[in-house]
Amino acid sequence: MPMAPRSILITNITLRTRTGTEVMTAELAFALAARGHHVAIYSPRIGDLAMRVMAHGIPVTDRIETLTSPPDIIHGHHNTPLAVAMVRFPATPAIFVCHDVATPYDEPIIAPRIGAYIAVDQGSAARLLTQGVEAAQLHLIPNAVDLDRFICRTNFAATPRTALAVTKARAPWLPAVREACATAGIALTEVGPGVNRSVDDLPARMRDADIVFGWARSAIEAAATGASVILCSEYGFGGLLTTAIAERYPEGQLGRQILPMAVTPAGISDAILRYDPVDTARVATIVRQKLSLDDMTTRYEAIYDQVLAAPAESASTGLATFLERTFPRFDLPSDLHHDALSLDARLIRLDAWLGRRTRLEQLPVPDLPFDNMSPALGLLHTGWADPEAWGVWTIAPVATIDLPIAHLTAWDGNLVLRCNHYFPAGDEQDRLRPVEIRAAGRLLARLSFLRRDYGRSESIIHRLAIPGSLWRGQSGALRLAFHILAPQSPLDAVEGDDPRRLGLALESISGP
Repeated sequence: MPMAPRSILITNITLRTRTGTEVMTAELAFALAARGHHVAIYSPRIGDLAMRVMAHGIPVTDRIETLTSPPDIIHGHHNTPLAVAMVRFPATPAIFVCHDVATPYDEPIIAPRIGAYIAVDQGSAARLLTQGVEAAQLHLIPNAVDLDRFICRTNFAATPRTALAVTKARAPWLPAVREACATAGIALTEVGPGVNRSVDDLPARMRDADIVFGWARSAIEAAATGASVILCSEYGFGGLLTTAIAERYPEGQLGRQILPMAVTPAGISDAILRYDPVDTARVATIVRQKLSLDDMTTRYEAIYDQVLAAPAESASTGLATFLERTFPRFDLPSDLHHDALSLDARLIRLDAWLGRRTRLEQLPVPDLPFDNMSPALGLLHTGWADPEAWGVWTIAPVATIDLPIAHLTAWDGNLVLRCNHYFPAGDEQDRLRPVEIRAAGRLLARLSFLRRDYGRSESIIHRLAIPGSLWRGQSGALRLAFHILAPQSPLDAVEGDDPRRLGLALESISGP
């Protein structure tokens, strides 16, 4: 039975280009409007994509005060624009969709007015559960494909001759793909933010390519067109997308944000050799059956009905807590996120990526300390807590840091990490908690921490050698990713009221 028309406000942190959540926002808005719903979008950053959406008759605004009529429900992507919309319409219920395991704006707002929380894959589901979402409120709805745009081919090449690489903002895997394609005699085309080339005809390009290299949304869109997909991302290599993998989705490696292997020319070449047009056709059929935009829209409509049928909640405690953490607190000492130190930190990170020297010269050599007054805090990316006098905790499953190539060169790739790991007092002395360090999809080291060493006055030292192939001859910075395999919150351990999932305690990084 068709759902009664609703007034739906969708939020997204940006609606300018064609990143994953931007495309998802636009396509969902089109699908809901086609079913008779009244849809509007609030995004604080709008651009070309917003103009295209408005050309289809869907209102888009970056000024919340221009929205005067309360919607029936708020469909929230990203916590900051969702919070603005919830304040603007204090009686309207909402849902929250988590798209990422680490970015701060995908942290859920825990509030009674949010009637459902949706994860798009396994990683985001785990994040929601660890950050306070009740299992009964959690739904898994993978992002889907507009099958009317991504049309499946009728002929599948016996031997691959053409390939398309679809990049995100960072694509450290591209050199390996280029080498493997050159060896195999395959003509490679590259598109996306990673190569500064946006295109409007991506569905046709995917349909014309025998092989597509990509990940996440790009992978399922390409598979829907009948391309053979090889899974590559800045976080690793997933190999050839086969029927066995597609049948398990969203379980298995297609539903993960961290892939199990490093991207290498040999691995890419092996995946190319495994090209099978018959299996590729089967994958296309599975993806088109499981991940249609039409089915996804129906599932969201059902959740809207469920939330709207529940008793109205007006308590604002959860929203107030989120805003308190987000807004500046001018009565407190210097805070990385809210004052001049924040600007310095961001500029230092920018300099690291651009290979500039001006602000990098402020960084201490040979040590990079991470106490709460250190300029080296500008190198921290996602997944870290506010710094303390001794250093900084990880508080996400993955925490990243941008290490300047200039420092790696000075240290010849040899790092000394002064760090430890959080352990509850109740852990056995022999309890081990591991942390993996990765870069460009490669596993560099697995650090092991023992309970008996926690709380020692002297620092625990771990040494890490970074292969020269990752930094020699490069400029800018190398992003290191710390994968926290066994985090724990003091609250869960009955050691206070701190709900953060603590992992690595990083004091400093230095040369040998």
